[in-house]
Amino acid sequence: MGDDYPNETSKKRKPTSNSTSYSNMTIAQAEERLNIRLNEVPLISLDEMLATAKHTVKKADVDAMKEKLHERVVEYLEGEGYPAEANPEFKESNVSDLVLIIVLPIVTDSKRKTGRDIRLTREKKIVSTDNTFVGEQEFVVMDRIKITEQKFVCIMEGKRVSTGEGVKQCLLALKDGWENNNLKDSFLYGFVTTGEHREVYRYNGTSFVVTEKFSVLFRGMDKDKKRWVENYTVVVDLLYSVLSDGGIERKDMVLR
Repeated sequence: MGDDYPNETSKKRKPTSNSTSYSNMTIAQAEERLNIRLNEVPLISLDEMLATAKHTVKKADVDAMKEKLHERVVEYLEGEGYPAEANPEFKESNVSDLVLIIVLPIVTDSKRKTGRDIRLTREKKIVSTDNTFVGEQEFVVMDRIKITEQKFVCIMEGKRVSTGEGVKQCLLALKDGWENNNLKDSFLYGFVTTGEHREVYRYNGTSFVVTEKFSVLFRGMDKDKKRWVENYTVVVDLLYSVLSDGGIERKDMVLR
C-alpha cells in the first residue's frame, strides 16, 4: 500500500535483509546518524517558516479552506472524541484519522490550483540511498514528475503521545527523503503531531530547524468557529506553503 507508484530511486533502492529499520534504532543511534541531538534542533517561529516557504494559492481560497475544515474537524470530534493523551481509548489510528481529515482536502486543492502533480500516499517506505536504513511513514506527499520519477514533498508522523519516537522517525525520513530527491538547493518538510498539537521540521541537506509547537484544536471549537479560524488554522497556511515549496529546487520556483 502506498508504493503502487514508486519513484525511480525507490525501484533501485529496496531494503535488504541487512537494512536497519528506523523503529529499531535507539534515540542515541538516530542522533549519531543525524549528527544532532533531537532536543537541540534550532527553533524558528511560525512566521519565519511561512516567510521561507511561500505558496501561490490566493488568500480567499485559503480562507475558504479554513471554513471548510472547521466543519470537518468538528465532525471528527463529535464522532471520535477529543484527542487527549489522557484518554485511554485514544489510539494512533485516531491521530491518523485527524491528519487525513485536515491534509487531504488541502493536497487536493493545492494540486488543482498550482498544477503540481502531488499525491498523498500511505504507508510509504523510505530507503536510504545506500540501502542501509529503511522506514515506513504513515503519510507522505509525493510530487509525480513523470511515470518513473517522484520527489518527496513532505512527511507526516503521528503519535498518540508526545515522545522522541515521532521526532526520531520524522528526522530520519527527512534525511533519506532529501537524499533520494537529489535536489541540491531544496527543502523537505516534516510534520510531527499528537493530534491536538503539531510542530514542523525542515531539512536542507545539512541542517534541521523546527517551529514552535502550535495547536489545531480546542475544546468547544464547535461553538466558536471565529476563534478557531483566527487562532488555530496556521496549519492550513503551513500546508499550502509546504506543498508549494517542498521537494523542488528553489531556482525552479515560480511565485505568482
